[in-house]
Amino acid sequence: MPDICLSCGVEAVIEVEVDGEGSQRICIECASVASGPRSEEISTPDDNETSPNKSDELVCESCGETLSTSLVLEGLQTCPECQALEDNDPNQEKKLPLCCNAETDRDLNIEISHGTDVCISCGCKDLIRDCIGMDERKVCRGCGSILAESDLVGEEFFGVSRSYMNTLPTYANKAQKLKGLLAGHNKISILHDKLCFSEVIKAEALEMFEKVFYKKEVFYAQIVTKENIAAACLFIVCRLHDIPICLTHFKPHLDKFSAFTKANKKVLKYLDITLPHMNTSSQVSHYLEGHGFDSKMVDKVKDILFLCRQAWLTQGRAREGLIVIALYYAYLSVGQGKGKVTLNKFREMYKFPAVSSNLHKECNNLFLKLARTLPWVSGSIITMKTLYRYIDDILKYQNSLFHLAFKRDYMSSSSDNAENSCTESSVGASSSLMTS
Repeated sequence: MPDICLSCGVEAVIEVEVDGEGSQRICIECASVASGPRSEEISTPDDNETSPNKSDELVCESCGETLSTSLVLEGLQTCPECQALEDNDPNQEKKLPLCCNAETDRDLNIEISHGTDVCISCGCKDLIRDCIGMDERKVCRGCGSILAESDLVGEEFFGVSRSYMNTLPTYANKAQKLKGLLAGHNKISILHDKLCFSEVIKAEALEMFEKVFYKKEVFYAQIVTKENIAAACLFIVCRLHDIPICLTHFKPHLDKFSAFTKANKKVLKYLDITLPHMNTSSQVSHYLEGHGFDSKMVDKVKDILFLCRQAWLTQGRAREGLIVIALYYAYLSVGQGKGKVTLNKFREMYKFPAVSSNLHKECNNLFLKLARTLPWVSGSIITMKTLYRYIDDILKYQNSLFHLAFKRDYMSSSSDNAENSCTESSVGASSSLMTS
């Protein structure tokens, strides 16, 4: 008949032959190794009196007193009096409770068993704590039974594999803007701040530059070329918004003006844009702003430019040079300088850029010709030093003066052609007579 297991209390302890170790008593229910007394040797009469065989009695390990059956069934090997003395012994190793704030594994001491440090299977006190990974177990070295186990892992445990939270490999850098694109953005920002454009102009210029940047011809170009293309985008956006500005306004802020003009043509070609005609009147006001000229002077400059336009002097010419020349004539007409101030000296006074000498010469010839056409003025007394006296009359009667001046040219040219034809006919007749 099977014996009673001291671990689970079930009559399931049998003897099994173990290779090389003889027979061993094992519980078939809990698989624990039983080394206690056999069940038939222990009897519990109804009168609560114990009568075990004297040869198999269990005694206290400390005092030698016989242990009761209840203590034996509980797996105790000492009497209650000796056990109380051992519990109060100050030299005995104390067990610490679980420390939640322990920083290292050495500071972590977990009490994983209840009661005494005695194996409940074999009654042996040779128990050890075995740590496997994050698990700690209490194992009997006598029979190998696992008495208790505990998990050392906290509930709130997490870890990261990288210092930055993204999916890039460890050898990759963070995404950066292309150097050419960044250089173009910086160029637009610099010109925007220097020329005082609105934020809308800047935003549209940046958008236009990003469209052109990914073109094959621009993407593989040098950074200097990309900066000029960015400046050209800003200029084109200004012209599309009808801002009176010319290419020469960008010249002081660029390293190479010819590269800027080429970049402007490229952008117009890539985006298929046709710039609208610029309003000359608004350009005059914008160009003369900040130089101290009143509205009357500005209006007179506009009238002089209109006169030059009728004479076809404004076609394909730089507007800045025409404005400076017109302002110079208006300056002379109000009596300032009285013809003693030259154009170069006038430019130095107001810090205007240089003017083409050919353009200045053509304008002088036009005004001298119109002034000498005046009926009440003798043409011999009109020179560049006295021209300032007749500028207002030229502007007032410009339609009639244009008609008379170009009519005389037509009459003189027609008379010259007639004389040439007469001489050619006479020469031909004389040659025919000589041959005959």
